[in-house]
Amino acid sequence: TTCAIVIHLLLYEGCLRGDPADADSALALARILCRFGRFEPAARALQAVIVEAPSAPRAVECLRLLVACLDAMGAPEAAAAALSRLRSLEPSTPGRVSELLEAVFGHADGLRAESLQRQDELLAGRYRVLRELGEGASGRVLLADDIFHARRVAVKMLRLDGGLAGRDALARFLREARVAASIEDDHVVRVYEADASGPFLVMEYMAGGTLEERLVATEAAGRTLPGGEIESLSSSLLAGLEAVHRRGIVHRDLKPQNVFFGAAGELKIGDFGVAHLADQGATATGAMLGTLAYMAPEQIALSANPTAATDLYAFGVMLYRMLTGSLPFAGEDVALMKLDAPAQAPSLRCPDLGDGFDACLARLLARRPEDRPQSCEEVRLLLARLSFPEQGVGVSPTSTAPAPAAPRSSRPPAADQRYEPIPMEPGLALDRLLDRRVRLRALSASLAQRLRAFARADHPHLQAVFSLDEDAGHAVLEAPRGVSLGRVEPGFDRTASLRELSAALERVHAEGITHGAIDADHVLVAEGRSVLLLSFDAGGASAEDDRRALVECLDRLSSG
Repeated sequence: TTCAIVIHLLLYEGCLRGDPADADSALALARILCRFGRFEPAARALQAVIVEAPSAPRAVECLRLLVACLDAMGAPEAAAAALSRLRSLEPSTPGRVSELLEAVFGHADGLRAESLQRQDELLAGRYRVLRELGEGASGRVLLADDIFHARRVAVKMLRLDGGLAGRDALARFLREARVAASIEDDHVVRVYEADASGPFLVMEYMAGGTLEERLVATEAAGRTLPGGEIESLSSSLLAGLEAVHRRGIVHRDLKPQNVFFGAAGELKIGDFGVAHLADQGATATGAMLGTLAYMAPEQIALSANPTAATDLYAFGVMLYRMLTGSLPFAGEDVALMKLDAPAQAPSLRCPDLGDGFDACLARLLARRPEDRPQSCEEVRLLLARLSFPEQGVGVSPTSTAPAPAAPRSSRPPAADQRYEPIPMEPGLALDRLLDRRVRLRALSASLAQRLRAFARADHPHLQAVFSLDEDAGHAVLEAPRGVSLGRVEPGFDRTASLRELSAALERVHAEGITHGAIDADHVLVAEGRSVLLLSFDAGGASAEDDRRALVECLDRLSSG
């Protein structure tokens, strides 16, 4: 029981205070802590024994568990150093961290995998995990019961890579915790606890889904939300933003996916992972964090630090979509459109709406921050003068079309100026606008349909489809870094790659297509990530053929 576990924890902690070299107590304490994901205090207890009694009879066991704790904490360099020390005491120990974890725990993820598999036990001694709510490239969100407060919570668990990328991700994660926890408002998702040793964040559970889900369902039905609902949602959004801005914070990634509903329908703003204190300087990299469709022009151009007007631009994009059923800017060149041309008036996009909102949205979507409203109160006054349509208006094919492109004289052609071919690397180009390497692929109607399905699959271990331009006749694809499977170094983590690639493959199959060309040339491996490259013809393969080919491909590698 929980009570018995707490008693044992106190006993072992007392033993270690009296004798830090008590390896038996350290191991027992660390094992209990690891069961609840408390890897950092477990590592501290083990390290104390190793420092105080490096030749103790159970030092090898302590080091073995310490390697697993450090790996679970997202500290690969420290885990490798502990492994090196372990091998000096026990030369037969495997030479790689992943191999040791596989041998000890039966899984290359070691303690991380165990902590998630034990859903009948308590995370951090307090949270009983019920099920997974979602998963992304940076981690997963779990539904859990907080047994101390008898409430349901969402637990956001971060997945860390090694090196600078992992440290940056952890810094953003902890910043999100600090920012969100500092705001107490009925229209902002509450953060109850942050644990850097997990690392995980415990948040208010929003059972009603997201605004994005609500908008997609309404648009699919061919209408917009009723005017009264849009007015209520806008009022709640402005109230939440006002609370954020009052703390000197700019959200910077306001979008329908980050707007949540509770069980009773209350609206709250969440996900402050890229939030920015208004009085701190923003780096160029940080300024680009966010989602392109809702980003303000100054975020795209990196021309100014974010302000309240930056979030109000995103609010304007959301209001435009709620009123018309479409985004003000869409398509491959959305970034250039925002920088070069004003948004089309909503009354032209959706004539049934009338022209009452044209001037208000023109101000909210102004290219220059100083031309926009500067506060939520100013926007509230603008909206108070307008009449929201009583019923949702119909979304016609013309209203869902992207905004007209800027004049050709002011915009560079997409293929020959934006994308600069990279010498000696056929098919690769530099995207000058976003400063990234991409792969260009000639496009046909049948291939466009296949690539749209790959784009919907959208998995972190699947090569991304950035855009399709059927007029220009090309697709723009991710150009992942890494080496092909046939050139990986000895010690390759087959188990982790099989898990990652299988998950990507299942997402592909869920879209009704198969890959059909899984081999060593269609898998790239980089530090912390395996990527399944797209195939352009399934060749009649079935989903089972794909799964079998993936396993055989990795088996050939491990046996060779």
